[in-house]
Amino acid sequence: MTEEPLQQDLDDLGALADGTLPAARVAEVEARAAASPRLQGLLELQRRSLRATAAAEADGPPAALVHSVAALARPRPRRGRIAALPWIAAALAVLAPIVVLVALDLRGPGAPTAAAAADFGLKPATAPSPQAGPRPGQLDVRVEGIAFPDLAGAFGWRAAGVRDGTVGSRPVTSVVYEKGDRRMAYVIVGGAALPDPPGAAQTAAGDVRFHTFRTGGRQAISWRRDGHTCVLVGAASQSELIAIAGWAEAPPAY
Repeated sequence: MTEEPLQQDLDDLGALADGTLPAARVAEVEARAAASPRLQGLLELQRRSLRATAAAEADGPPAALVHSVAALARPRPRRGRIAALPWIAAALAVLAPIVVLVALDLRGPGAPTAAAAADFGLKPATAPSPQAGPRPGQLDVRVEGIAFPDLAGAFGWRAAGVRDGTVGSRPVTSVVYEKGDRRMAYVIVGGAALPDPPGAAQTAAGDVRFHTFRTGGRQAISWRRDGHTCVLVGAASQSELIAIAGWAEAPPAY
C-alpha cells in the first residue's frame, strides 16, 4: 500500500518549490524529497504548476483553447458532444498543473493570514536589537530584499529586538520597537502577498491601501509592500500606525 504524504510534507514541498522555505531547511527538505520517489514526483508537479501558472498569467490561455471551450459550452447534438471529447481532454491537460498547484497550496484552516502575522508580532523578540542599515531610515534586517525601517529619528520608536519564525508555511520576521513603555512590532511575511483581512476597514494613502483591524487587544494595520504583506501592530493609534507605514514605504534620502 502506498503511504500518503503528510500535510507537513506537502507544506514543505510547496514552500521549497515557490522559494518561501527558510534557507536553513532547504537541504533537509531536498534530501527528504530525493529519498522518496513519491515526494520527488510531487515536488516536480508543484514546480511545473508554478511554471504553468506563471506562463498562463503572462500569456493568457491559447486562443484555440478559448474558442474550443466556448464552443463546448454551446448546446450540441449528442454526436457533436462525443466528438468534442478530445477537446475536453486537451483542456484538462492544460489546466491539470494549475489544479495540482491549488491542491498543494495552503488554503485550509492553518493557512497564513494577516491576523496571524499580527499575532506573531505581539510575541516578544528573541534576538538582539538590529543595527542601522547602509541607508538612512533603514535597519540592517531584511526579508527578501525589503528593509525594516529605523523609526528612532522620525518617530522616536527605538528598535529593541527581532523575532524570526513561521506563520503557516511562510517565513516571517518581526522587528519590535519601543517608545517609553509602549511596544509595537513591524512584521514582514515572506513569499507572495497574503489575502486582505476580511471585514477590515480600508484607508488609502496615495497608492497604498491600509487594512485596519484589532487583534490581541491591539490596533493593527496590514498593507502590501513590493508584493509582500506587511503588518504593524501594537500600542499605537491607527493614524500613528498609518503614518509610520507610509513613511517606511519611502523614507527620506539624506
